[in-house]
Amino acid sequence: MTVTIQSATAVVVPPASQCSMPRTPRISSPDRARTREDARELAAQGQEPQDSYRDGPYPKIVYKYAPPARVGSADRAYITWFRTLRAFAPDIPSRSVVAATFGEGAVVETMQIESDTAPRLYAAAFEVTNGGGAQRQGTASLVISVDTEYQQWGHENIALSYQVTAAHKSGRLIQFIVFPMSGERIPFGALPDFAMRLFGKHARCRETVLTIAHFNGAEWTMFADRDEFAPYLDGVRKSVVTLQEPFTATTHDPVSRNQRVFNCNFVDTFLISPADNGSLAAWGALLNHEKLELPSGAIENMKDFLRDNRQTFVDYAMRDTEVCLLALGYFINWCGRQSLSYRGFRAGITLGGTSVNLYKAFEGGSEALDILTGMEKRQIRTESGRCIWVKEPCDARVIHDPLAARCYHGGLNVAYTIGKVETPPDHAVYDIDLSGAYAGAMACLLSPSFKVSRATHVNEILEAVEVGQHVVARVKFQFPSDCEHPCLPISTKNGLIYVLKGESFCTGHEIITAVGLGAQIDIVDADIWHVTDRRLFARYIGFTVGERSRYAKKTLENLLFKEMTNSLYGKVAQGIKDRKISNFSAPEDGPRQLEPSAVTLPIIAAQITGIIRSALFELNALWRAEGVRIVATTTDGSLVVAPVDYEFNAVATRSEAASRLQAGRDAAGITGDLLELKATGSSLESYRTRANLIFDHDGECIAKAGASMKFETHNRNDIAAEMRRIAALDKIETRESTQLTSAFASRTGKAVDLISISVNKREHLDYDYKRRLGRDGETMPFTNIEEHDANREIVDRLHKQNVRATPDAVDLKTVGARMRRDSRNDVETSVVYRAIRRLAAKGVGGWRWDKTHEAFNVDRSVKAKDAKRPPIRLPGVAADAVFRVAAAQADTYEAATLMLEAAIPNAKTHLKNPEAVFAAVKAERCQCAEDRRIQINST
Repeated sequence: MTVTIQSATAVVVPPASQCSMPRTPRISSPDRARTREDARELAAQGQEPQDSYRDGPYPKIVYKYAPPARVGSADRAYITWFRTLRAFAPDIPSRSVVAATFGEGAVVETMQIESDTAPRLYAAAFEVTNGGGAQRQGTASLVISVDTEYQQWGHENIALSYQVTAAHKSGRLIQFIVFPMSGERIPFGALPDFAMRLFGKHARCRETVLTIAHFNGAEWTMFADRDEFAPYLDGVRKSVVTLQEPFTATTHDPVSRNQRVFNCNFVDTFLISPADNGSLAAWGALLNHEKLELPSGAIENMKDFLRDNRQTFVDYAMRDTEVCLLALGYFINWCGRQSLSYRGFRAGITLGGTSVNLYKAFEGGSEALDILTGMEKRQIRTESGRCIWVKEPCDARVIHDPLAARCYHGGLNVAYTIGKVETPPDHAVYDIDLSGAYAGAMACLLSPSFKVSRATHVNEILEAVEVGQHVVARVKFQFPSDCEHPCLPISTKNGLIYVLKGESFCTGHEIITAVGLGAQIDIVDADIWHVTDRRLFARYIGFTVGERSRYAKKTLENLLFKEMTNSLYGKVAQGIKDRKISNFSAPEDGPRQLEPSAVTLPIIAAQITGIIRSALFELNALWRAEGVRIVATTTDGSLVVAPVDYEFNAVATRSEAASRLQAGRDAAGITGDLLELKATGSSLESYRTRANLIFDHDGECIAKAGASMKFETHNRNDIAAEMRRIAALDKIETRESTQLTSAFASRTGKAVDLISISVNKREHLDYDYKRRLGRDGETMPFTNIEEHDANREIVDRLHKQNVRATPDAVDLKTVGARMRRDSRNDVETSVVYRAIRRLAAKGVGGWRWDKTHEAFNVDRSVKAKDAKRPPIRLPGVAADAVFRVAAAQADTYEAATLMLEAAIPNAKTHLKNPEAVFAAVKAERCQCAEDRRIQINST
């Protein structure tokens, strides 16, 4: 019979039996007679079923997984949920049924639900299935929130418990926990099957099941039959869910032979978690249903904790299922409130997908979205001869998307200064951010009309950008030789590199900035995408920003609306770059390509990041002109040293790109200044891109960026001390850290379970050499990309040899010196010694063999080999060290400089006050070993 969904708001009343249930759990009590025939036979004899009969042998239940049977639309029935929570007494199966379901020795306990929690849980389940914002999988008759507790043992996990909070359309709610026999695991299908038995359904049943978990990749690995239903799951961000059709778990009751069918879907609350709030603990705090805290060390040894604190273990385990169910229920309810205003809106599997759904509903549905994104319906004929309709990009996109895709790049990430930076008097260190950079960039862009023309001259590009048209181009460029910050990107495996001369795929905004810096531009290929007078995202961003402002910061609604804004950009750029993702359902077929989203637009994605990079370059140039020192720039902000109380926002009005961002903010109704101050200090230490420390006047670390390095502490001062220690090392340190294996690794057999493993990772704080690094810590751009690539190849080669890529080591390697350590583990000194010994052995430049100096303290065979080998030409950075040795051997200053020239051509230009150095060496007579030792490590 077909019934209609009751969409009224759920009014739940706690069941009296659950609210007053005794705390002692009910453990595997006997059930009723297994079949009606058994009951009739016993009744005819005037007998009641005996416990011994009911607890007799019960064959093992075996579940089979398969795709769902196809059902015609006329046969589909709408699922109606009772709006009130109904009191009932759980129907506990017998011990033999428990053993047949979960294995011999398994124990099942049903839980008492707190009187104030039961209504919330059932209301959440009702929202998940009947709420206005329900997901595609929401039409379920049974909702189960699943969690597992386990302990790692070697390379696998020991299953300790499986806990479930289950709600049924009949208005019933139950919690139970399964303790399997030690080392045993249960099949997934046993959970919905046993839940229905608790609800009183022992015979034939057919249920649609929605399974909820948090980070389901971990829960999936703990099922005994995980590989049987894995082909029906999909991998999303290291978790597993059902993206397409559900799968069916089927069994026949071994005694009655009644068929029990469960059509199952998986969702994961981790995928709908706001940024920086992805844990269940964070969800619990946001929902005012905190996850229970365990004593220190309990998580690492849950097996002993279960033995010693059974009730606390149970409470902790069950709370996880409650938070998970409440999280999804709240999220669906939030989506339902939006769907009251924007018809057709439904929650997605992820927050990004939900943002796309909300944007589509906001704009008026699929057809309106297709017009905005240039998608067209076309009829094609399949191999079988059938004609079907598909959506494909319009002709303009097919022709011009490839250039736009090549012009789409990530953020600007460059460190301009390395080392310790002390602020001058009346100056301070400032960490400045472009507030809402991506929202402002998206809001300022006009909707493309999908009419595209070619540009052949720079002036055409300047005029097009001025009126808001979108420009992407392939250009050849050359900046003036004294330009310190060229702005046209070249994409490499090491990120975006900015050189003085080369070829770039870039946007019109960056070309305008480059012209302002004096660059000469030659166009190879350029597209001008014409636009309408309608802003593409301004209304939507204005709506989400406005709604967000209605709620206090850090509340769940505030975070969800913030995520709706930020995650939409990721969907606009999805699938543009060639990115392979794991094929969880069929790993044997190899990785699959990440597909575009419903709002993917290469031309828009390129403009969003291009205008932000341009704004940062222009702001940095304006600040430098007023005496501000730029230390580093990362994605949407800069780390600078500026006069105290410097007005950063006053300068922003003189930047064309920054003004466009501000115009977008104004169009979306975003209030506040464009530039936001994140941190202020009195000194800083910069190591490389995204690796810096900011300190206050007292030397306390107030902000840090650790370059994705893992530290055992969260204390900033301790992290600063550790980063200093790593930076001072002579060689690269191999550090041991832990990381989780993945569900995909378990799927392919590379790992048994999702476990924590130890990995050895070489960690260092060497500069990344996106620019040429000088000995004073300042950097300059490379002349061309070939120069950068050659330099970077040297750096990578040093790192493979576990050698620190210091400026000295890179320079020595550049001139072809072999990098070999001496007894002091000092690579640079060793190279200098070998160079001097070879000159002395050959009698070049007045060098003589003096065994009183440790450079010459070698045996006769080494001296003979040095005489046969060619001289080593050292770089200018080694001049100071070599000159000290020359001064110790030569009788006169002129002789010392001649000897130096033999080792380093034109070396005198690299020396600072060489006469004073020569006099000092002679005065000391180089009698002390410390004086004779060469030490030129920059660290």
